[in-house]
Amino acid sequence: MAALALSVAFLPLAIFVAARIYPTLNPPKYRPLAFLLGGMLFLLFGVFAGYALHGNIRSGVIHFSSRYFGVIHADLHGQPWQFWATALGLYTVAVFLAGTGFAGIGLCFGNRRTNEP
Repeated sequence: MAALALSVAFLPLAIFVAARIYPTLNPPKYRPLAFLLGGMLFLLFGVFAGYALHGNIRSGVIHFSSRYFGVIHADLHGQPWQFWATALGLYTVAVFLAGTGFAGIGLCFGNRRTNEP
């Protein structure tokens, strides 16, 4: 049930994050195609990270290992607080990646108002 709720909330949260990130970015001047492709890449990374986390939440076990963070292992039945803290942390990273992708794509198609005459 929680995995479904997080899946449904992914797109609105990513758009909300994109709306916060968009004003801080400078518009592309020379290569808007690079911003478009980069935005699609970030969006793809965010969606894949969220989809991979969806399977972990449904199974009730998160096992994550990296060179910098070491091994993170959390079981829903044994360590529920650590499980949900890890799940929400990884979900936040996925949402921010997708939001950055939406903001990069929005730079290519949005009309930004400037103070120049």
